[in-house]
Amino acid sequence: MELFVSWSGEKSRAIAEVLRAWIPCVLQGVHPFVSSQDIEAGSRWGVDVASRLDSADFGLVVITRENMSAAWINFEAGALSRTVGESTAKVAVLLTDIDREDLKGPLTSFQNTRFEEDDVRQLVESMNVVTSPQLSDVQLQTVFDKWWPDLEAEVVRVNSDFPSHPGRGPVRNQEDILAEVLALLRNESRVGSLVVEDDRSADEPDALSERRDEILAKAQRNRYRNQIRRILAREGIREEPKFLRSAAGDLIVRLPESAPRALAGEIRALADPEAVIRLRVSSKPA
Repeated sequence: MELFVSWSGEKSRAIAEVLRAWIPCVLQGVHPFVSSQDIEAGSRWGVDVASRLDSADFGLVVITRENMSAAWINFEAGALSRTVGESTAKVAVLLTDIDREDLKGPLTSFQNTRFEEDDVRQLVESMNVVTSPQLSDVQLQTVFDKWWPDLEAEVVRVNSDFPSHPGRGPVRNQEDILAEVLALLRNESRVGSLVVEDDRSADEPDALSERRDEILAKAQRNRYRNQIRRILAREGIREEPKFLRSAAGDLIVRLPESAPRALAGEIRALADPEAVIRLRVSSKPA
């Protein structure tokens, strides 16, 4: 069974990595994916995340007091629900240092698991249902009882290393966030919109679907800007490039006069063939 573990922030990441090591000890048929551990250096972050989302059988979102309002963890949870929502799989939210009543927004619609022995046992039982080979009730109880103290001790250690600071923002770097937003929006395009039971007409278009290209274009332009600035900084060039936007929404970059000509080719190579915008390097200096 393919398990996608979603995290945001240092404490959430640390707990996700603990779960990545612990869950296969209990359910050997589970293969957890945690982006901080399972994406090789040099790989394209967004592509790997999208691929793992596509193959996920079960989603687990690690929530802490710091990240429960983070826009992208809500976004990733929504993408997970679209990916696995039509199968027997589930998306569960693990509350590590908050109570259910503290949770707000879209995450409240998912199975909420507090970090307590009985709740985590029920979560593991839910995973066992979609795992092959499946453990019997007796086997699962025996294995869980053996490994629970290890998980409890590790999470206590993480809580000690990362005490809660309400309101402190998550620490994923901006480049990773932009790459993941792009991948998740593309994934949504492939798997369709999340079905929400409300009083809207079935013919009424979803707001996110209407603005998908606009959101993708904005995220891609920001990602290109960050990548180009890093290349110039690597070369010791302090002058800021000039970024222009064409009528079609494409990003046009004018490099500083001090930039070597060879950099233009390297920057053109950043162009993503799946992007909704084009990246162009102008011959005019900034």
